[in-house]
Amino acid sequence: MYGTLDICLRKLYSLEGPPTPSALLIVRQVLTVLTFAPMHVVSQSRRDAGAATATGITGALPEGFWKASFELAFYIAVFQGLLTVGVSLTEASRAGFAGQLGLAATPCLAYSIGHKVPSCVWVACVLAIGGALLLGADGAPDGTSFAAAMLKGDNLGDLLCLASGLCWSAYILRIGILSRQHRLPAVPLQAAKALLLCILYAAWAAADWLLVRRCLLQDLWPGLFSPLAMLILIWAAVVPGAFGDVLMQWASARVSGPTISVVLAMDPVFTAGFARLLLGEHLGAYGWGGAGLIFGAAVIAEASEENGED
Repeated sequence: MYGTLDICLRKLYSLEGPPTPSALLIVRQVLTVLTFAPMHVVSQSRRDAGAATATGITGALPEGFWKASFELAFYIAVFQGLLTVGVSLTEASRAGFAGQLGLAATPCLAYSIGHKVPSCVWVACVLAIGGALLLGADGAPDGTSFAAAMLKGDNLGDLLCLASGLCWSAYILRIGILSRQHRLPAVPLQAAKALLLCILYAAWAAADWLLVRRCLLQDLWPGLFSPLAMLILIWAAVVPGAFGDVLMQWASARVSGPTISVVLAMDPVFTAGFARLLLGEHLGAYGWGGAGLIFGAAVIAEASEENGED
């Protein structure tokens, strides 16, 4: 699911009348909130029914719910802001791999706060980093050294996507910890987080409109109502947005953060495939070599989790 997000963003920027990053974020987030509305109603009715059966009273939100919502919303706001701007400055396939390099910091973050990280996950993390570095060398002129290729291949968009990956790492680690500590319900938490993000993005869009660009409101996204743009927006809001976030929280309560980060390394591989199919973007030998390393890293991390290695 997440592998399609970079493709959606890049495709929206390539259409006639492209959006500003702030406009893209707020419109997508509003659609995500609307997606959560029916999901939340169904989830709440089930929680109320279960609580009433067990205790005779309706279910209430657990302690720490809103604090967790604010914390997670902050991580995602920074992550999506950096990613949305970064994708506008680089290719979708490169954005996916650059973000993965930042994502590989999750085991380091987990270790720094005292969590045990299996040795196989460390190996997988190193492989994932190597794969991301190979991507950094992709796209440079032929005949250059590997080090020079990495320097020439990287750009500001890649660096922003790298920074977004660091924020995503923090989110993965914290959502797992919070979900296990407070037993936070997935749909209500993600719905609350989406609503808080809507407020943050609305403030950014208003500042961009009134203080920075000082233009007509429709000039923030001239092509918003084209059928293709709306179709892509709905997909981005529903699939990698609402559904992806709920499934991510469900997995985070059951699988360690470092393992999730390495398994998610597969997302850039899917992104590269979709970018080739839908956007005509191509990876060179370095890029596909990096994809192979990241694929191997995901396999190792998943095997480690299944075997329960310490």
